[in-house]
Amino acid sequence: MRRDLLVLMGFLRGGKMYPAATPIRAVPVERSLKTAYEAASEQERTLFSPRVPTSRLMMDRGPADELKTRSSLTSWSGENLPAGTRVSEVPDPGVVLCLVYENKAADAPLPVSVFAQTLRRFALRDPVLRAKFDQHVDEAGTFVPAWLSPEVRRRRSQEAFDLAMKVAREQGFAHAAPLLEGVRGDSFAAAQVAIAVYEMRELGDDDSALRRLNEVLRLAPRHVAARMQRAAILMRDPGRRVEAAADYLAVVRECGRGEADGPPREVRQAATASLWELCSEFRNARKLESALAVAKQDSERGFEMLSRYAHTHPCAWDGQMHLAVVALARQRFDLVVKLLAGVRWLFPDDPNPHFVYGQALAMNGPIEAAIRALEYAESLAPTDADIRKWLTFAREKVVGDRMPGSGATAIISVAHHVARSLLVLIGSVRRGGVSASALVLHKLPGDVSLLFVLQSISVQEHRRGGDAPSVETEVDLRAMGPRCLLCDFAGEPLHLDMTVGDVPDPGVIVAVFYETVERDANGSPVYTPSPEGVRHMVRVASQQDSEIVLKLQRHLKSTDATLRSRLEAAAG
Repeated sequence: MRRDLLVLMGFLRGGKMYPAATPIRAVPVERSLKTAYEAASEQERTLFSPRVPTSRLMMDRGPADELKTRSSLTSWSGENLPAGTRVSEVPDPGVVLCLVYENKAADAPLPVSVFAQTLRRFALRDPVLRAKFDQHVDEAGTFVPAWLSPEVRRRRSQEAFDLAMKVAREQGFAHAAPLLEGVRGDSFAAAQVAIAVYEMRELGDDDSALRRLNEVLRLAPRHVAARMQRAAILMRDPGRRVEAAADYLAVVRECGRGEADGPPREVRQAATASLWELCSEFRNARKLESALAVAKQDSERGFEMLSRYAHTHPCAWDGQMHLAVVALARQRFDLVVKLLAGVRWLFPDDPNPHFVYGQALAMNGPIEAAIRALEYAESLAPTDADIRKWLTFAREKVVGDRMPGSGATAIISVAHHVARSLLVLIGSVRRGGVSASALVLHKLPGDVSLLFVLQSISVQEHRRGGDAPSVETEVDLRAMGPRCLLCDFAGEPLHLDMTVGDVPDPGVIVAVFYETVERDANGSPVYTPSPEGVRHMVRVASQQDSEIVLKLQRHLKSTDATLRSRLEAAAG
């Protein structure tokens, strides 16, 4: 069995440290760390050949042996590693610190712990050394020999994390961050979240923290702390608040599982409060009441109005609840499941959302999840005969499905519900002049109406014009339609009745926004300058304006740019 090591060296000369890093590939695990001394000796000759003392003792004993008296080996966390330590015994992430003094290490005034701490911090700040460190931990940071049990792996990972947190409490997070970077195994996610919090609060580096949290959630989608911290970052960006809602909904869904080691009540309360804050920002009580009144008289028309309301007000949870009830009556079970998967946990004491959700799952699967939802609803309303009837039906269906020859439960298709990001290139016509800008709308649900895009453009244009942004009603937005002409990247027109999922690849909208529009004698709008001319100016700006070029290139390189083609390829 073989293992990759990274030997991170620091040479102390005249009060200055000279760092270097040497990766050693495929070292037999039974070998000792003499290989680290050999790498350090070779590096020292390269850096200080004219200045390395060439005493008789050195010539007799050999450079590697002489180096041992002037150096000390530690793990990444600072634990002393004797020269006889086997390669298999080096703790994760397999980084060996070789601290080389000018004279004997035993007589050196600089303690090994301080030397190691300085080398760790510098290695993570220097771009070249950081690149070598990241490459190593990505490729070989976790070493699992066959003789190491999972319990020992977990214990070692927890010990490394606890050591880093102890340093954080005693010396501050600036000293602990390098130790947390080296934590692998089961405590990896907790360590990365801790670093992200440090970057957010003390360094003000939200971009780095967001990348770190994205990686944690890619590996551990149910990690509640990572979702809470990512949502806190996204909430500060007006264009990403809908994306933050998805994280908060995932948190309340995890809290609703009722597991013994689940998140504390305070986490659920914080996520719920943030979700209702978003609801108050997006909801329109008058429009919702109007749609509900119509639904009582005409279910078909009421369903359309509630659907439109939910599409243009993506975080109005009360509207989604009402739409789910109407959708259940119309046997739109997939829509009910999509609407209530997370939203139902915003109503932990109301049996109705869980009952509606359980009915939809009982009809369209998976049946085990339906039983859990119906059992929860029954715990809230134990005397409700309808809930008991549906729970009995679901349990009998499980028995029937498990019988030989029974059909499988239906699978919900969610392809048309996939979220995507849009890039809106705006040509704003004000006082006879044209200015170009770019607006990024992150992770909008595919069935959100383009009226939401129009509303976002309107808010940005109000800010650019120095006006106070106003809350547009749906009627106002549709009346504003003639002032904002939308088309896709290829120039094909887009209509307000379309949805985000209807926008062709690469998910770029070109919007021409007029401050005012004159009309001719027949009442038809007259555009000055022409929309074609404005679109041409926007395309020119998308090739010359550095900020717009960067946003466009970043979007075109993302997976959202090929969303529809990838879904179509997967479907057929």
